[in-house]
Amino acid sequence: LFRHFVDAVEFMDDAISNNGKVFVNCVYGKSRSTSFVVVYLMLCHDWTALDALRHIRKKRPVQLNPGFLLQIVDLDYKLKWQRVSNT
Repeated sequence: LFRHFVDAVEFMDDAISNNGKVFVNCVYGKSRSTSFVVVYLMLCHDWTALDALRHIRKKRPVQLNPGFLLQIVDLDYKLKWQRVSNT
């Protein structure tokens, strides 16, 4: 999943920036699609993984695959480290 994060986020951001809409879907609509929305919020809006998941869970029940969750946690850690290093 990790290898697709950048391409997916660029696609989503490009569509939304051009007043388009993005429909994110997967087989069950709970894990893979949620993971990509979380990553989009993290990379494009500087949200933490926890803030993004809380926001999504207010809208609908989701459960992330443990493997996907680990990848998101890893990304969250790297982004936090990058923010601290840049200050």
